[in-house]
Amino acid sequence: MSLMGTILSYPTDFRAEAATASSVALAGLGISPDAEDLTRCGLSVCVPVAGNPGEIRSKVRRILLCAFTGTFALAGCGAFMIYTALHPIIISANRTLSFPLFVGIAVLGLGWLGICSAVNIEHLVARSMLRKRHAALPGFLPTEKSVMVNIENPRTCQQVKVVVDDMTLMHCDSVKQLVVLEGIFYRYVVHARDLVSCEIYQPRSVRFVVIGFRVAESEQVLLLAMSYNGALIELRRQLSFNRLRPPLAAMLERTFNIEIGATQISPIDSGGQF
Repeated sequence: MSLMGTILSYPTDFRAEAATASSVALAGLGISPDAEDLTRCGLSVCVPVAGNPGEIRSKVRRILLCAFTGTFALAGCGAFMIYTALHPIIISANRTLSFPLFVGIAVLGLGWLGICSAVNIEHLVARSMLRKRHAALPGFLPTEKSVMVNIENPRTCQQVKVVVDDMTLMHCDSVKQLVVLEGIFYRYVVHARDLVSCEIYQPRSVRFVVIGFRVAESEQVLLLAMSYNGALIELRRQLSFNRLRPPLAAMLERTFNIEIGATQISPIDSGGQF
């Protein structure tokens, strides 16, 4: 599928206009959107990955639904075992409750850990797809640990989705003050000089860092809601009652040499100007 065909296959995608502006700018520079190192164009860009996005999304959805179903089934079995172990009829018939009770607690605990690790399952799927695509490695030595970051439309990130708008591997370079995100649907390069906004946004339990940047030195501004999570991060968040600062915010502050303000709970806009 051609690049323009790929772009047109996302007719309602919030990144479509940015992708068009980016592809035009890259074409003018004679650089392919599939280039190994997009940073050599010197622009902040967002270009779609070649391929059929519908097929990619369907494949990811099937894998995640199977994994999530198994996880919730495990938690449900644990809760049911605890209930039956403590039921009056079972108690009267069997005075030795320790074994079924402890097994139920163990199974429920495993299910809870699985639910906390759901985002890790997403990341494993995304990493596998990036490897099969032979996704480009950054043309620099990352100054932060390369991590999986979810990308969502800031205007719909409060909605629960089986498949988020993109799952990306983020590489940071604080020397050049830029971030490269290799996603399963899009590829992104963001330079600090093109940032127009950056803030922490919490429409639900997940906290996002929403960045806005000018695409290809144009007036086109693209907003991305970014979230970095994992089993340990989710566990710390729950134990702290969501009071901890998102680790992603600190990573972007060091990379872009900026200071990100307090959490916003109002509908997102293009505010937070530097």
